[in-house]
Amino acid sequence: MRGPAFAILLCAVASASGPVRGEHVEAELVAEHDSVQPGGTALLGVRFKLDPRWHVYWKNPGDAGLPPRIVWELPEGVRAGPVEWPAPERIPMGTFVNLGYSGEVLLPVEVRVPDGYEGDTLPVAATVDWQVCDDSTCVLGDARLELTLSVRGDAPRPGTWKDLFARTRERTPGDAPEGLVTAAPDGDRVLLTVRSVADRLFFFPEKDGVVLYDQPFSAKRDETVLELTRKNPNEPLDRLRGVLVLEGGRGRESFTVDVAVGEPEPQGGFGVSVPLVLLAAGGALLLLVLLSKRK
Repeated sequence: MRGPAFAILLCAVASASGPVRGEHVEAELVAEHDSVQPGGTALLGVRFKLDPRWHVYWKNPGDAGLPPRIVWELPEGVRAGPVEWPAPERIPMGTFVNLGYSGEVLLPVEVRVPDGYEGDTLPVAATVDWQVCDDSTCVLGDARLELTLSVRGDAPRPGTWKDLFARTRERTPGDAPEGLVTAAPDGDRVLLTVRSVADRLFFFPEKDGVVLYDQPFSAKRDETVLELTRKNPNEPLDRLRGVLVLEGGRGRESFTVDVAVGEPEPQGGFGVSVPLVLLAAGGALLLLVLLSKRK
């Protein structure tokens, strides 16, 4: 584990169907619908319910921590997709910043059922391990979570956890609109320009080691500029990938970002740098001198 020193405790949780209780966290395997169709998909998720002041981590945990890991046990032919990570929170801890979730969080995963599935039920199990922390202690835990869904030919009906899945869908980043975000180098920094005015915003890099988590910003009339300091300015940085979270008049919005780090915007009203203008003028003057000598 990176970052500040913590007291680390171990907590193993037995296999269970339904919620299981670990140190400072409850974990459960849940589904959006109460059944699934052959040839269809089921949206499942690992639900964490955390004690006050404790948090679990995002896929990039920030300055310290370990993200949850899920290993699936599925019937033959059934396939699970990647975790659809909700937009995380920024969790300051002294001079360090962690990226994760507090309160209640759901990590959704889409499971595909083949056309030829013949069972009346779909048994699902997942071995999950996690790390939860407060400001001084971290606890490692794991559990084998189980869930059984009915398999029917009619359309699935929303289940007990439909509201949690709906709230999670609102927190899941969408694709950034075309032109919303641009990035340009500025010495040891990258200036991320967002074509929107925000009261607060934060960039969560997909991987650690790219930029620092102290991110000042300034708002103009119709855009906001976020100053990102590079952790390793000597290494090339061609693209920024991660999640951008904006808070303002429209509430909390989040977008996935995958943007090229382009050249700095040219200075001057005509979009041409002053040195280029001087060079062009000098060339024109030299041409006139040569022509006059030929006459």
